[in-house]
Amino acid sequence: MTDPQVPPPPPADGEPGTAPSPVVSPRQLVVAVLAALAAVVAVAGSFLTLFSGGFASSFGGRGFSLSITGWAIELGGSAASRSAGGLGPVAPIGYPLVLAAILLLFAAVLVLRSRAPEPKSVPVGKILVVAGAAFLTGTAVTVAMQGIGWSGLLGAAGVAITPDVGFWLVAVGVVASIAAAVLAFLPERVEPAGPEPEVVVHDVSTPRHGVPVVDPLTGEPKPADDDTQWRPPSPPA
Repeated sequence: MTDPQVPPPPPADGEPGTAPSPVVSPRQLVVAVLAALAAVVAVAGSFLTLFSGGFASSFGGRGFSLSITGWAIELGGSAASRSAGGLGPVAPIGYPLVLAAILLLFAAVLVLRSRAPEPKSVPVGKILVVAGAAFLTGTAVTVAMQGIGWSGLLGAAGVAITPDVGFWLVAVGVVASIAAAVLAFLPERVEPAGPEPEVVVHDVSTPRHGVPVVDPLTGEPKPADDDTQWRPPSPPA
């Protein structure tokens, strides 16, 4: 009896007779797009109004308006001619937002350049995606805390501070970056490169009424001519 014969495994990518695996998988493309989207909306949000507030004058005046961006504080209405420095120090939150965007853009490029199958070590692109998402999330929390601080500072004067379009863009960037980080580390399903190998097994079964005869040349048992029914032994001559 001989062991079953198993065909050799298919050749690796780059060898003749096989098609190379795709350079960029759909998972990598989605991660890169989400990281780039988070970077773009974060930078755009820093230049738009993060928080705004104000009130109308009761005596027919121009009233008062306040607009806070990631780079400065803009006053409008009757306070337009005054300096915003009297309201307190302005933290340029736009710088960390731009830094987080640079990390995410660089991570998107590295994720697209990585090839499958991946080695046991974690690719640098995935690490940068997580770092950019964490940095952007921390910066967004700082922006939110600044809004709470401005609300407490100006609330006593009757000025209500509310989040504006820039803040919500930063929030969208945070969600996109977190989604990219989660998708980057999810296990990716690897499809087989080709059809499953067939296992060839020789028929070495023993005939129903006897012992198989071994071929002296090949060493393999000879199949019986007819083993479908029992035959009585032939009478002696």
